[in-house]
Amino acid sequence: MNPASESYWNKTVLLPVKDGKFDSSQNPFVNGTADATEIVADPYNPGSTTQKIKLENGLYGERIYESLSAGKAWEAPEEQSGHALSPVLSATARLTPFGTAFVRYAQTTRFPSINELTSSAIIDGAGTVGTLAQGASEPERNSNWEVGYAHDLTQFFPSLGFADARLSYYNTEIENFIDRGLYLDSIQFDQKKTSGVELQSRFDTGRLFGSLGATYRLEQELCDKDYASALDPYFNRIPTCMTGGFPGTYSGNSLQPEYSIDLALGTRLFNEQLELGWRSVYHAGAENSQLDDLLASQAGAGATGMLARDAWFRSGNQDGFYWRSVLLHDLYANYQVNKQLAVNLGVTNLTDEYYLDPMAKTLLPGPGRTLTAGMKVNF
Repeated sequence: MNPASESYWNKTVLLPVKDGKFDSSQNPFVNGTADATEIVADPYNPGSTTQKIKLENGLYGERIYESLSAGKAWEAPEEQSGHALSPVLSATARLTPFGTAFVRYAQTTRFPSINELTSSAIIDGAGTVGTLAQGASEPERNSNWEVGYAHDLTQFFPSLGFADARLSYYNTEIENFIDRGLYLDSIQFDQKKTSGVELQSRFDTGRLFGSLGATYRLEQELCDKDYASALDPYFNRIPTCMTGGFPGTYSGNSLQPEYSIDLALGTRLFNEQLELGWRSVYHAGAENSQLDDLLASQAGAGATGMLARDAWFRSGNQDGFYWRSVLLHDLYANYQVNKQLAVNLGVTNLTDEYYLDPMAKTLLPGPGRTLTAGMKVNF
């Protein structure tokens, strides 16, 4: 050994994998045993410093698989079955002759499909990039709370046939959420959380009718400590919960608009034989300030020069689809000729907007201005 050169102990840590993710609690760079950014004085070069820990096998580690005997590799899988309760509890209180408060709790369970149970993904021709069969092992469990208030607006507009409005808050949490991973395989994430506020209202005079709805989304997060750590195992700069989702996931590419508004107005003419209507919908543009801050972060760059954005975009991962705000208008007409014949005519995307549909999985624009016609015959 050259006495003027640095010397290091070589240590390998094996992390067990379950549901496609390694156990981050056994990662020394997570549990506090080691610090990849630690700098110490260089004993061979007085007055200079050096990294205390130098990384091998790249910046993400490497996967190691157990070799199975021929008999064990092809043995029949164990039979699996399961059962679960899906309770629904609700309560309603009539606060006034026109006002009602309500609360609802619902729990549902979804068992993995065969594809999700046995998912694997090899995404290169040589069979060297991807994962062997991992899949999901637990059912998804969805818990939903909704609290709201509904009011009969004929209290203020007695001449209307009906008019009401409803304002509610919802909170949904899905445990063991199943989604696509970085290598297009099925991964079971710890939790997906969504919450928001919804407004629904409508009125009808017989001749005129309409509705107004709006949704403001407060939270859209996908959470998994192990998956986040696996993306950046030495520096752990990826948060446990990410708005939208992690790279490669459908959730990450399906960030819902912060708010949406829909409006409809219509009229009935000629003894209600003819119905004319107008519908509009507005979606806010996609924004993800948490991801923007993460990709702009310089944390940990001094040790290796690798930024958090490099970990996020590893393996050619693409950014989520970001769409601009969009306002769409539709017109329609329905005419009941007689008891046997009805015809309809409609125009969607009246202003011929070029837009990407929110939550689209592909970069294909939505339909342009489209004219539709139909006929219904009863005989």
